[in-house]
Amino acid sequence: MEEVAGFQQGLQLKLRDFLNPVGKRIKEVEKKLYAIDVFNPESLILPVSFLSLIFSLAAAIAVFLTWELIVLSLGLLKIPAVYSLALLPWEFKTVTKFVLCIASAIVVYPRLSVAFFNVAVYFKTQEKKEKIDRSLYSALCILNGLGKGGIPIQKAIEELANSNLEGVREEFAKIHTAVRYAGVELREAILAVAITTVSEKLSTFLRGLVNYIERKRDYSDYVSEFLTIDNLNRRVELENYSTKLKNLSAIFIALLAILPTLGIFSITSSLLEAGGEDLAGVMVYLCLPLVAVTMLAV
Repeated sequence: MEEVAGFQQGLQLKLRDFLNPVGKRIKEVEKKLYAIDVFNPESLILPVSFLSLIFSLAAAIAVFLTWELIVLSLGLLKIPAVYSLALLPWEFKTVTKFVLCIASAIVVYPRLSVAFFNVAVYFKTQEKKEKIDRSLYSALCILNGLGKGGIPIQKAIEELANSNLEGVREEFAKIHTAVRYAGVELREAILAVAITTVSEKLSTFLRGLVNYIERKRDYSDYVSEFLTIDNLNRRVELENYSTKLKNLSAIFIALLAILPTLGIFSITSSLLEAGGEDLAGVMVYLCLPLVAVTMLAV
């Protein structure tokens, strides 16, 4: 009896994982979801599952409607099973194709659900990282000013947690909440966010901040040093980007200048040979200036 009960329980778990593959995936990336401020990951299950179901059924219907075209284009009639299906009566063949398409949709559904979930997590991660990196410089300037004003680090973190700096605000709010309401030490709370945050720059800053706090040094000195180094890095990145942009712009403008002009002159010469002098004149006196104006605008 125990073996039968264990088998039934295992079967139920497998069936649940099959019907809800996103639930298992949520447990695997729980820390990552926390890092991108998804505190209720179950809310993603319904939209992702619904979207996956729609795509699976739509793909199955598309395959059902274009079965003959797919078979002929891919040469699947060489396969004995497909060839045997083509020889069946029309009614039986239609039912068989429909069953095969629905079965394929059932097989594809869990994999498609996980794929859509991964895509959603990826875009949320990129969005969160962009928000943090965009607001981090302002947050560090505020933190530097608070430190020079003699504000303790814990109070400064609370100020940032209550600020309007989107992205950074949530990260410092996690630190403040862990320290004030969960009784976690400040060092551990900062390191926890440094490990889980999706921004490498914020992670580097928080790890260095912990070292300064442990040495009981003024954190404003560290923030000032970090801002100075960050400004230098920004300047180097901007100069590298500017150099690459100049080179790419030169190549781009050269191609825009050469290719359309060659195309117009080749068409014009062919028109002249064919006796189309009027149309050739339009190409030279109208199209060529328009191309030049378009290149200048681009």
